[in-house]
Amino acid sequence: MRPGTAAACAAVFHGTAARGFSLVELIAVMAIAGILAVVALPRFTDRGAFDVRGYSDRLAAATRYARAQAVTTRRKVCVVFAANSGLAPGIYAAGAPGNTSACTIAVVDPTSGSAFRFVAPTGTGLSATSAQVDFDALGRPVAPGANVTVTVTGGGDTRGFVIEAETGHVHP
Repeated sequence: MRPGTAAACAAVFHGTAARGFSLVELIAVMAIAGILAVVALPRFTDRGAFDVRGYSDRLAAATRYARAQAVTTRRKVCVVFAANSGLAPGIYAAGAPGNTSACTIAVVDPTSGSAFRFVAPTGTGLSATSAQVDFDALGRPVAPGANVTVTVTGGGDTRGFVIEAETGHVHP
């Protein structure tokens, strides 16, 4: 089709002519991409917030697992949040079912097959209102009295969970 002919004018009018983006559309897309790069890109390069959330969720799940182990094995199971009594942060159990003595046997992590240990990611800190929580054979904390709050901080973010004093229930 030659420009200026009736067929060319009809093609433009009916929308069958060659299509493309206008300059305004291209500038609008570039502006939106620029805004997204400024807002979203730092979230992907700074892992701190992701590490805090992941570590907090892993600790809460491990605490629930320890409580379940206490009930299923009918023995005292301890969750150590801060190194004390020569124990590294992790999950430990008493010697035999019905035994209420000190927790000295490392509980095995079902995902790795090794001792259950808490290793914080770089730049992440852990604090708890109690360095250790002991669950009895019914899944209750041995020394109830006050809820235990566990807090994970780092990367400008803070997350945590609570262990109920009377029931041992773990929730955010």
